[in-house]
Amino acid sequence: MPVYIGKRLLVAIPTLLIISIFVFSLQKLLPGDPILAMAGEERDPATIEFLREKYRLNDPMPIQYINWLGGVVTGDFGISSAPTSRCWS
Repeated sequence: MPVYIGKRLLVAIPTLLIISIFVFSLQKLLPGDPILAMAGEERDPATIEFLREKYRLNDPMPIQYINWLGGVVTGDFGISSAPTSRCWS
C-alpha cells in the first residue's frame, strides 16, 4: 500500500505542475492589459509604471510564473477585481 501511494504522489506532482503552467498561460493570453484598466482614465505613464512594478509585471515571464506559483502555494490568490478586496479573504 505505501508503494502505491508513493507512485500516485510521484505522478500527481508533475500533473499539478503542468496544470499550473496551463492556468498561468491562460491568464496571460487574456485580451487587454489589466494595468491599463487599473490606471483609470488618466493613464499617467508614471502610474502605469508604478503599477507594473507593484504587481511585478515588468519581470520576465518565468519569474512571474514562479512568483504566481509561490502565491498560490501559500494561499495568496491575488487581488480581486472588486475594489480593495482580496481573493479568498
